Amino acid sequence: MSLKLHFRKHLNGNRLLFQLKQEFDIHWKGSFRGDPVKRSWSEHGEDIVIARELEYLLHNGFYVDVGSNHPTKGSNTFKLYRMGMRGITIEPNPTLLYLHAKYRSADVQLCAACGECDGVAMFYHIATHGLSTLSCERCKELVASGHHLLSRSLLPVLTLRTILNKNAFAERPVFALLSVDAESMDEVVLRSNDWTRDRPRLVVFEENQGSQSAIDYLSDLGYHPIAKCGSNHVLRLRPEAVP
Repeated sequence: MSLKLHFRKHLNGNRLLFQLKQEFDIHWKGSFRGDPVKRSWSEHGEDIVIARELEYLLHNGFYVDVGSNHPTKGSNTFKLYRMGMRGITIEPNPTLLYLHAKYRSADVQLCAACGECDGVAMFYHIATHGLSTLSCERCKELVASGHHLLSRSLLPVLTLRTILNKNAFAERPVFALLSVDAESMDEVVLRSNDWTRDRPRLVVFEENQGSQSAIDYLSDLGYHPIAKCGSNHVLRLRPEAVP
């Protein structure tokens, strides 16, 4: 195990140290300082493209952030939050979700995973948290490549259909953005939505082996790619497909 992975294993394995490190990142990087229109928080500048596309929906649109991870660092939705939009953040790590509730209190937070059907599933918590997964096979691959499995625990799993059915925004009727980072299960998450009822104006999801299949699926629903930012695909709903 490399020194970096060894350090991350012990840091992320201690809940208090992990929380303090994440809060330090928020304050050290001045996450709430600067002009939100000019600044980017996402990993590859995706949020600049997203904000440009959705600026007209800042006050009547909402986002759903699946696998939201850290509330500010590497976030696809924090820029929108700073600019006035609100939404739902879905994150299985309770420490990270606590930070969402603390620093993004105007959002709705759900401590759950998103999957093809409602229920419970085993969650594999990897020391590099962004790689944590519901897939046993993916967990085995990660461990074989040197990543450390911190813990396994049962976790609530909800479909997008259920989440959107139970968390309505009366004052924000327009589904503006669906951002998905579900560690190789992005298409499963996408297929769990009721696309006849809920069609976001933009969809963002992470590159993986099934990306082309997910793009084809979304294309059949009326979406077309408008950008590729690092590992993230950004797709826009065609005007004729807007519900």
